[in-house]
Amino acid sequence: MRLILLIPVLILMFSGSYAQDSTKTYFQSGELSSLEVKYHIENSDRLREELVQVYDIEGAEVFEGYRRNYTGHASIELKYHKNGAVRSIRYSSAPDGGIQFYRAYYELNEKGEVIRKQIEDQEGFHQPFVRPQPTEINPTRDCKPPKKANECAQLMRTWVIVINTRNRKQYIKLQNKSSQGHNIIKGYIAKNDSLLSKAIDSTERFVDPAKNYVLEVARKKNKASRTIRLSQLPLIIEDKSKQERFYIYFLFE
Repeated sequence: MRLILLIPVLILMFSGSYAQDSTKTYFQSGELSSLEVKYHIENSDRLREELVQVYDIEGAEVFEGYRRNYTGHASIELKYHKNGAVRSIRYSSAPDGGIQFYRAYYELNEKGEVIRKQIEDQEGFHQPFVRPQPTEINPTRDCKPPKKANECAQLMRTWVIVINTRNRKQYIKLQNKSSQGHNIIKGYIAKNDSLLSKAIDSTERFVDPAKNYVLEVARKKNKASRTIRLSQLPLIIEDKSKQERFYIYFLFE
């Protein structure tokens, strides 16, 4: 699978700046279900791009992508349930020229949770990865109750999955920004394959990998690597339970 997703960047050849308009859709109960931000590049009537984010009823982001009309195209179509929740997401992307393309379809329930995915590219229909089953978590493990409370802080567990959609095998390290040498992912990742991180345990809230980790990518283990910020990569967030969350990043060309 070759994922053709491009994260828009400010193109240096333009002297103008971005302006933006946003459209928000809400659940009937008042929670935000989708945000669409249209960027306007000054001095350019031709280039267009839009950020699209989808949320579940708990406020967790379940999808983020971009529409664009340059370097090929990328389109995103949203449909909604009667209660305001996003019902389906249809994504399509292709570069200029070549045979590569990427299409994804997401089906969501009335809570805004993803219940089905279908992926298609030039290699056919398939699922991008197999998700590990959630593990049992003891919320009071190694926890001492506060002096003025009857319960311990709740243990939260965060996982990171990196999916390689490039044409070749890569050597990757997912490293803590503040602790050099502390890697939660380290090893080779084959084309069309994925790697699962070690569990990141915290209390009360999930850890945001983009704020705490950076991705090092190289063709071989002992070759020069390139640092990639996780915030630059396409992301899907999935909660397997109230105490367990998966951040799924797509490594693309």
